[in-house]
Amino acid sequence: MDVDVIILSDSDEDLSQMNDSVYIVENVKTAVCEQLNSSKPIGDEDLIVTFSQSGEVLPHARYDCSTHTFTPSDSCIGGPLETNHLFCSQCFCYICDKVASECSVWIVPGLCHCNAHKKSVFWTSKRDKVVLGYLQTFNFNLLEIDSDLRLAESLLMKLEEELSSEYTSFLVGHAPSLQANNCACYCHSANWVDCRRCLFNHMLLQSYDYTGVFECVSRFLDRAEKERPKAAAVMRLGVAKMFITHHQPPGRVISQHPEAKIPEAIPLLLNRVTEAVRRQMVECNFGLEFLQKLQSFYRTFPLPHSCVEMRNRLCVLPWTDVLLVSVLNGQNVTGIRPGKRKKEQLTESPAVVLLRAEILQTQNRYRELARYLKVVQTHITDHVKEVLDLIPFFLMKAGDFSSALSSFFYSPPGICCPACRITPPLFSLYLRILTTATAPCTTTALSPDDPWEEVKGAVATRLVDVVKFGLRVLKINKALYLDSQGWACLIKTLPSRVGPTDAAFLEEARDLTKKILLNQGSLGQNIQIPRAFLMVYPDQALLLLVTQALALRIIDRPSTSILAISHAYKDHPWARQWLIKTLCSSPDFSLRLEAGLTNTGCPDSLPNPDAPHPILTPHPDTPSTAPLPS
Repeated sequence: MDVDVIILSDSDEDLSQMNDSVYIVENVKTAVCEQLNSSKPIGDEDLIVTFSQSGEVLPHARYDCSTHTFTPSDSCIGGPLETNHLFCSQCFCYICDKVASECSVWIVPGLCHCNAHKKSVFWTSKRDKVVLGYLQTFNFNLLEIDSDLRLAESLLMKLEEELSSEYTSFLVGHAPSLQANNCACYCHSANWVDCRRCLFNHMLLQSYDYTGVFECVSRFLDRAEKERPKAAAVMRLGVAKMFITHHQPPGRVISQHPEAKIPEAIPLLLNRVTEAVRRQMVECNFGLEFLQKLQSFYRTFPLPHSCVEMRNRLCVLPWTDVLLVSVLNGQNVTGIRPGKRKKEQLTESPAVVLLRAEILQTQNRYRELARYLKVVQTHITDHVKEVLDLIPFFLMKAGDFSSALSSFFYSPPGICCPACRITPPLFSLYLRILTTATAPCTTTALSPDDPWEEVKGAVATRLVDVVKFGLRVLKINKALYLDSQGWACLIKTLPSRVGPTDAAFLEEARDLTKKILLNQGSLGQNIQIPRAFLMVYPDQALLLLVTQALALRIIDRPSTSILAISHAYKDHPWARQWLIKTLCSSPDFSLRLEAGLTNTGCPDSLPNPDAPHPILTPHPDTPSTAPLPS
């Protein structure tokens, strides 16, 4: 063994002492290794092998087989490549997903599943088509398949066989028996077959009835209503794809029901399918990708001419749409999203608008609903107009009375403001909400008889603002202006048992209230009430203002209901006398009243202003709906 020796010497010392400074330095690493190796025991066995067995081969795809080599290719279907046709007992077909020995097209030219592998797009699409089955037409991938979609796929496969059988029977048609025809040929009594004398007439009696197919599809749609939303949507669109290509063969249709004729039955079935799926798209929490795949699948339908108008029936924005979310959150108050090329407008069909309104109401999201209805562009139908007229009510339910009052006079695109269409019952309901800060619990049927509840975060509106609102609505709404019930509702809103004021204030108020009302204008602008007029007698001043407006109304259109106005002033007899004096001081009204009394045979004289007025105090025998003389 060679050992490196290094001699160290000190040149400063004497030569006699040189041997004392010589040291032998060995390779320490080598020595340590030798020491460790020498410490290992020789002959000791820690592991004794008593039995050995080869590893078990688990089921695997052909391209992963360790017994037979696999030669990959992109899309070779002409025949097996090299040894790809060989397989072991555990090899599976990548396409069929079963043992290779059971694959019927393992080496069949044109198919040749033995060459399939997962790294090829061609073979992967083949496998997806086999694994997904009917769901492959929806362009679903394997990660999206769940139990609901599998159930829909299995039910559609069963329906396909049943529907094919029914449609085949329909195409065969029905030929009436010879005995059933009114034919004078003697072959019918002789039970002859293929009589040439009347064969031509009987050939025209071939009839077709689509009722069997219609009922088959209807039963399947009834079944879809009982399934989960995802399964139901796929089932409905899947069956629609099956019957949309049916055509009516030339021939007679004996039945007059629409279900018996394809041109009438197909629109009925497709309308039922699209309305149900559209409602699901709004109500159910479908993902964006799932929603888009349903819409893309529907766009592939070859719609007949009678169903072309349903082409855009499923164009529904998801709740997560950027523009829709910004509108609901109040970040976008115009419904327009600027873009690089053109602006994007929030536009939806009337049916979708009504569905969203229904959903937002059930979720008590009244503020978001009002924002949505203000900006959405849609075709105005009668039902849509009814919902748009409830924008102020939705804001009241949200507790925003100030915005609700202004929204009464906001005109949505294409129609006039909601104040133009308020009915007397609705007018009374709105006045009650504003003065009590309570509202009906439900929004489906607005009625004062429904249970009411307090509006969270709302404060009753000031009486002066309520009067301004009421007079402005009466000025705009002609039907309400001519109806005495509307005036009675506004008068009853004012505080009851308000005492009379001094005579000077009453005389001063006669001219001042008339000036305030005339400054309102014919368009019904908001009334400006001087602050000094409300300083001393605020409640009486508002009552006189409403009474003066009623007087101008009676002078303009004398015919009105006596009982309604008389009942409204039962707590304010002094205001009623003030109204009578105001009417009698008008020359136009005096002339009309005198002419009316003369024509009806009454005395040709005006009533005493200090006495009960016959116009506002009905006689016990006078009908409640007796009009004023004109």
